[in-house]
Amino acid sequence: MSKNTLLAFVLSMIVLIIWTFIMKKHQVPTETNPPLFEGIKNVSYDETTGTIKLFWKPAKDESEVTYLIYYSSYNKITNFDNPAYYTKNTTYEINDLDPSIPYYFAVRAVDCFNNIETNTHQILFKPKGARRSKEKLLTIETSLAKYVLSTLGGRIKYIILKKYKNITNKSNVKLVIYPESRAIQFYPLDFVLLKKGDENFIKNDFNIYNVKVAHTNIIFKGRIYNDIDITKEYIFHNNKYEIEHKITLIYKGIPQNIFKYEGGIVVLKWQPYLGPIDEKSRYNILETVYFNNAKLNKIKYAGGGFFSRRYNYYNQIIVRKEESIEYIAFHNRYFVSAIIPLERYKVRKALFYSDGKMYVAGIGLQLTESFFKKNQITYNYIIYAGPKLRDTFRSVKVLNSLEKTIKFRKLISPIGNLFLDILRFFYYKVVHNWGVAIILFTLLIKIILYPLTHKQFESMARMQKLQPVIAQIRNQYKSDPQKMNQELMRIYKKHKVNPFGGCLPLIFQIPIFLAIWDMLQYSLELRDASFLWIKSLALPDTVGYLGSIPLNPLPVIMGVSMLIQQKISSTDPQHKFAMLLMPLIFIFFFWNMPSGLVLYWTLQNFLSIAQQIYLTKKMKAGGEDEGN
Repeated sequence: MSKNTLLAFVLSMIVLIIWTFIMKKHQVPTETNPPLFEGIKNVSYDETTGTIKLFWKPAKDESEVTYLIYYSSYNKITNFDNPAYYTKNTTYEINDLDPSIPYYFAVRAVDCFNNIETNTHQILFKPKGARRSKEKLLTIETSLAKYVLSTLGGRIKYIILKKYKNITNKSNVKLVIYPESRAIQFYPLDFVLLKKGDENFIKNDFNIYNVKVAHTNIIFKGRIYNDIDITKEYIFHNNKYEIEHKITLIYKGIPQNIFKYEGGIVVLKWQPYLGPIDEKSRYNILETVYFNNAKLNKIKYAGGGFFSRRYNYYNQIIVRKEESIEYIAFHNRYFVSAIIPLERYKVRKALFYSDGKMYVAGIGLQLTESFFKKNQITYNYIIYAGPKLRDTFRSVKVLNSLEKTIKFRKLISPIGNLFLDILRFFYYKVVHNWGVAIILFTLLIKIILYPLTHKQFESMARMQKLQPVIAQIRNQYKSDPQKMNQELMRIYKKHKVNPFGGCLPLIFQIPIFLAIWDMLQYSLELRDASFLWIKSLALPDTVGYLGSIPLNPLPVIMGVSMLIQQKISSTDPQHKFAMLLMPLIFIFFFWNMPSGLVLYWTLQNFLSIAQQIYLTKKMKAGGEDEGN
């Protein structure tokens, strides 16, 4: 064996040994044992702070361990899919649970390899003498809404709108909806003071407040952290959905201890869900948003499709540290609830949370120098909870940016707003029926677009007459594409036909159609509007069900109108399959769309059929030459 061969062998062995050592050090084992863990050991309760504290021994595992905490009120825990809290410590403090009811607690350990110790040991815990004072409910009614407030936390419990009905049972719309699966509920306009570095705003205020009522003003007074007096004032207005809200904090503790709150933030929250929930469609999706720098930003808790596993923020607190936040809001198709701080310079962050069923959004304002010098600070807010009223948003300066929650496309929103004004004019000034108003609006749009559609149909008719000549040329010069194109261009030029003449007018109509699409989908006025057999122009015109399949006549009528239109406009037998396929595709596409939009499209089809028949007769009467 030569020296070079021996040297190469030795070097190879050295590299192999080093590589094996490195891989062994960093390799993730294919099979690992879960961390040895005995589960929860003890639970205690602090009556002065209302805090429940859990204790357990650390898991016997060298790898990094995270502890998953579960709880259930009254009944034992049966679902371990979604832990309520996470921690890497061996203790955990919970101060967002009602201390007056019993709980089962359990803790599991998960190691860095995602192996979970399936210990299901549970502790039943009820604090001795922990009784919640009796909650009192107060009702305030204005001409627009009914508000139910609670002395528990000094917050709003229900908001019922008087002028809007649920589509299914015709009861008044409830804006605040509570998921039935949760024993512990979260309520709108709950308040929490977070100390420096703490971002866990998922806490309930279980203090009972004293209350003073003066007509449409309600003042709650209570104490938090044993050394801060808090006043929460609500001012309601008879003809407005806006609520003035004021929070005042007065420090009553030892002077030098006030600095423990330095760097803290005041968080006002809206939770848990925005109603109504009877309008189940893909157009009535709840969104959590915040507005800053003239932009509406949507909070996404999970990806869709391929990305659904790539990011999932359920059961995690999402923080947006931006000082220019104007408001946080929940909104769906027609309604919005927003918290608008009036002293924007105090804003420090917005916080968001969801477990997939319950949603929480909070806006955090800093404790300013005034609090530490004068032991007192006041925060002022406007709360808007009601329908998306464009004119109201425009007329009240502090509500101007809420118009962004009306989901008109940005570039074509001026056209959409113009069309909405026209539709409202027809309803309020002419016919007082939204279905008839849509018919008049459709006629007007058809008249406005007549020059474009006339040019489009005229070009299509000329091309239709030339089809035999075009077919003959293609057959004659099929072996010479260059010559075929030359002959086709000669025919087009001779008969003054643009082969793209039918497409160009259509392109100009696209922004108009999209504006009409938005206007008819998101117009609040159509929500309660019925027409003929249609119960709501904002929903599909369902007349019954075949099993679980809704029966909607209007999309079928629209499909028939498309089929008639295509038969009139095309005589080419090669397009026979496409003529049948396109109406079916559009029936499927429009099946669950708002009936107001389908009504507009169907009327447009029938008006186009009439226009095509008129144009065809006119051209035949003119005796245009078909030859070459």
